[in-house]
Amino acid sequence: MSRLTRLFLSISCAFYAVSCTAPGTTAPNTTQNSGAAGQQVSRSEVDFTTQIKPLLESRCLVCHNTGTLLGHLNLEMRAYAFQPGPDGPFIVPGQPEKSKLYTFTLLSEGSSQAMPPTKHRLSAKEKTLLYDWIAQGAEWPRGPEGTLKTIPDPAG
Repeated sequence: MSRLTRLFLSISCAFYAVSCTAPGTTAPNTTQNSGAAGQQVSRSEVDFTTQIKPLLESRCLVCHNTGTLLGHLNLEMRAYAFQPGPDGPFIVPGQPEKSKLYTFTLLSEGSSQAMPPTKHRLSAKEKTLLYDWIAQGAEWPRGPEGTLKTIPDPAG
């Protein structure tokens, strides 16, 4: 692929990322470099077990589990998390801008769809981590490594 084609694809992808985020939001600053065959490569590899799993367990699982199942989303295991909801998929591997799991974290706290809806909002760093994980393909292991457990809120 020529340098001009890679440049055009990079610019197109950046424009697409900005235009497809939730209204009034923008994609994180994801300084990316062109990889082999013009594919985009995120800053650093995101590990599900050590980075994403603890984030989902501490911020999301209390409302998105078999017992509660708010918004038709269950994050207890991969098989549930990748099932589409009534309005489409929650996680679209490689496309964070189309993944509600990510875009709903960008909405303002007053929005009825903002996640998490109240305390424990994600920091900019955590949002970028979630974005990068989905952009990298949203790898989620099967078995015990990929099974999430609710972490009790120490504040009660």
